[in-house]
Amino acid sequence: MRFESLGRDFPGFLTLIILATVVFACRCTGTTTTPRAGEQENVIGILLPLTGDYTEAGQASNAALEVAAEDINRYFASIGSDYQVRLVVEDTETEPAVALEKLKKLDAQGVTMVIGPVSSAERRFGVTRTSTGSSSSAP
Repeated sequence: MRFESLGRDFPGFLTLIILATVVFACRCTGTTTTPRAGEQENVIGILLPLTGDYTEAGQASNAALEVAAEDINRYFASIGSDYQVRLVVEDTETEPAVALEKLKKLDAQGVTMVIGPVSSAERRFGVTRTSTGSSSSAP
């Protein structure tokens, strides 16, 4: 499947997803305090195929997410909010085993919100996230 088959609005749709995730996270979950006094940082892990079969879609999604994060941070600053968003992007290489490895890496870094993986193969492999924050692979 090529990026074109995902539809023209795929990056825009992904932008809406990250915006909704951040709004939810800032109002409903705990945040971590950054070294700057008073600033609250929400770290969002992103699992994208930056290499492999879906490179084009992964790179477009990454660009959209970076723009969304910048927009969100500007908005927070404009309303005097202490919240900030930081993305941690990991390349799944469009490989299910790599996606699981990268999810575990994000978990080890304390990342509690993750967007992705993108490909159905990675999802069929069973990369899941439990409510306790541990990563696992479903049978």
